[in-house]
Amino acid sequence: MNSARYCSIAFLVALLALVPSAVGQTELQQIQQQGQPSKGTRETVTERSAALSTAPRDIEKLRIAPGFLLNLSVLNDSDFSGSYRVNEHGDILVPYLGALPVSGKTETEAREEVRQRLIDLRLMLDPQVLFSIQEYIPQEVTIIGEVNAPGKYPLLAPHDLPTVLTLAGGQSALAGNSILVTSPSSTPSTRIVHESRATPVSEVSSEMIYPGDTVQVERAGIVYVVGAVNHPGGFVMQDFGKLTLAQAISLAGGTDSTAYTKKIYIVRKNEDGSVVQLEVPLEQIIRGKSPDVALLASDAIYVPNNLLKTVMVNSQLVLSTVANAAVYTLLK
Repeated sequence: MNSARYCSIAFLVALLALVPSAVGQTELQQIQQQGQPSKGTRETVTERSAALSTAPRDIEKLRIAPGFLLNLSVLNDSDFSGSYRVNEHGDILVPYLGALPVSGKTETEAREEVRQRLIDLRLMLDPQVLFSIQEYIPQEVTIIGEVNAPGKYPLLAPHDLPTVLTLAGGQSALAGNSILVTSPSSTPSTRIVHESRATPVSEVSSEMIYPGDTVQVERAGIVYVVGAVNHPGGFVMQDFGKLTLAQAISLAGGTDSTAYTKKIYIVRKNEDGSVVQLEVPLEQIIRGKSPDVALLASDAIYVPNNLLKTVMVNSQLVLSTVANAAVYTLLK
């Protein structure tokens, strides 16, 4: 009987590599059916996109980029006045002043750049400079990962992270707690924004996204519980991916009457692709006589049947349950 039980575990270990793809297809189909934006939602996203692509109220925050056409006027001196196109280096070429770096600056900052250059070159003591954006090239933000409608969206001026995420229809049901924001530059920088029930709303709202940024919503880890439990399936890890063995068993509705709880198994796939099998004394953990076990994303927990009640575990049935496990999303 022990050989039968270990045989079933061997099947589970051997086919664990097949689980992510099979479950991935099933869970994505379920999420797409449940979370795919409706026609009304897509129209709302389009409307929001259009709203952010038009000249915003905070137009003064619009940052200049290559291709912009700028209008410059210096009071009482027409030599410097005119329209200037920002070149691929982010400069405008102004007579007598040379190349002025304006890319990434606002109108106010660019005006000060011109004014300071006139003073530094001793061409004027207190120049009165008028500066405005005459034409602009639509700028975009790239939103990818676990959002309902990933893609590129117009973004002229900086907006807070929650507002930008609405452009892509919001986060999907499989979204995790980590959002990566990459800002383009000569040395691109990436910062991580954490969002969970413990994160203050004001903290997330204070994260500003700028044109050209890439926002990537990370996928939450999923732990699978199969075997002699009441509700086998996959459970999305939230709160920074923290989930213990006892919590996972509880989410699966607890063990059923045929469960053998003295030893259950955690099948874990390492980063190098190798698979390990851990024996865990669930009964001792439930009684508080053994410490709980912290789970990792993609762990598969197998609760065997009591050998006194079941002569042999149907390995194919177990694997079928894993491959077709429903994915449940925990509330944030």
